[in-house]
Amino acid sequence: MSKHTLGPWFADLNMTKTSNGRLITTISAGPNKTKIFSVGALDGDDPEEIRANANICAAELDMYGALKDLRQRFHAALIQLGTGPEYADIACAKADAALAKAEGRS
Repeated sequence: MSKHTLGPWFADLNMTKTSNGRLITTISAGPNKTKIFSVGALDGDDPEEIRANANICAAELDMYGALKDLRQRFHAALIQLGTGPEYADIACAKADAALAKAEGRS
């Protein structure tokens, strides 16, 4: 996996305006909650959309870890139940694609 900022990540749900007037909020990380990136909305300045985007971003590391663990356990359970490895791989293909994207392999 490519190196990433260690978690936990936090969403600051207080909105600020950029110099061009767009609403954004920030994602921070670590014990000092250092800002690592800003989050906005694709179209307009909908605070609800910005907060939803920020919450998804803040949960990314947790979701990545959970998906990786679930994929491994699910694959092992399929094999234990007698499913061939190639079919277990097919069953896990969407999880594998998402993990590859998160790890910069796709």
